[in-house]
Amino acid sequence: MPTGVGPARPPRPRGAAARAARQREAEQEIHGDPFVQQLVREFGARIVEGSVRPLADSAPDGAPPTLH
Repeated sequence: MPTGVGPARPPRPRGAAARAARQREAEQEIHGDPFVQQLVREFGARIVEGSVRPLADSAPDGAPPTLH
């Protein structure tokens, strides 16, 4: 009778904690930006969940980051 513990989980990539910290910092920066706050107040703008990326992580192909 075969036994097992389930599929093996790959090890967390090195630097995952650093990437998570950069992500948190990017989100804090955008939420704290005076211009963004003004857009939220005056026009009802909102920050789309998951749309904020640290600049170092936005262009994995080496292309410069773009603003949308």
